[in-house]
Amino acid sequence: MKTVCLLSILLLTTLTGTAQRLNRIKLYRVLINTSGGGLINGVLYELTDSTLRYVPNTANAIAQLRSGQANVLEIPVHQIEVFFINRRSHLARWVLRGFTTGFVVGGLGVLTTSKKGSYGRSLGGVGVAISSTTGALLGTVVNLLPRRQVRIDQQLDLYQSARQSVQKFSYQYRSESKQDKRR
Repeated sequence: MKTVCLLSILLLTTLTGTAQRLNRIKLYRVLINTSGGGLINGVLYELTDSTLRYVPNTANAIAQLRSGQANVLEIPVHQIEVFFINRRSHLARWVLRGFTTGFVVGGLGVLTTSKKGSYGRSLGGVGVAISSTTGALLGTVVNLLPRRQVRIDQQLDLYQSARQSVQKFSYQYRSESKQDKRR
C-alpha cells in the first residue's frame, strides 16, 4: 500500500509541474527547406499573405519573444519548397515523461499481479526497468516525429490554401486567441 501511495505521489508531482507551464503560449518549431537548398530552423510567428514570419530557434530569441520584443524574420513564399511544423519541446522532457509513465505503469502492474512470498516482486523490478526504458524510448520517438508537413513548391496558391489550417500553430494567432479567452 505504501508503494502505491508513493507511486501516486510521484505521478501527481509530474503532472503538477506540467500544469504550471500551461499558462504560457505554446511554441511551434518550423523547419523550412528553401528553394536554394538551405534549411531554416525557427519558431513559427505568423503567416502573412505572401510571407512566413519566424523567430530564430535560440534561447535568447525565444526569451525576447516571450517578453514581447521579438526579433521576427520573414521569408517570401516564392523561396519556400516545404516546411515542417512541430511542437517546440526539449527531448529530455519527453524522455522523462515517458520514463515516469513507464515506471508508474510497470510498478502498478507488479503490485497488482504479484503475491506476497512469491518471486513476483523480485522479478517485478525487471518488469519496472523494462517498462521505464520502453516509456523513455516512446517519449523520444514522440518528440522526434514531425507534426505537420506543408509542401508549397514556391507557389502562392498552395501557400494560401494551406495557410488557414496552419495559422493556428503560429505564435501571433495563439497569443490573440489567449487574449480573447481572457475577456
